[in-house]
Amino acid sequence: MKERIAAITSFMFCIGWSIYCVSWILGHGIRGNVDGFMNFAMLTLTTSTIMYIVWTKFGKIEMNELERLNYENRILEKKIEQKVLKEKFEDQKGH
Repeated sequence: MKERIAAITSFMFCIGWSIYCVSWILGHGIRGNVDGFMNFAMLTLTTSTIMYIVWTKFGKIEMNELERLNYENRILEKKIEQKVLKEKFEDQKGH
């Protein structure tokens, strides 16, 4: 969840900064101007950040095979524990 919040926050910041940079470049231009070059550089960085965030599906972390198997094993263990506890509860309830 933290990854998603960070990705969405970064995405919104980059969108805002990109809009600012484009409007500044359109209003002032980039020729012979250090500010124009810096805004163009920031536009490049924010665009690449936006692309990275979109490509990673807003911070969604993919599990590798081993992590996925461990996750599924934990789920199965919890289901078995739940079944055993349910049986114990029904045995106590019946007596």
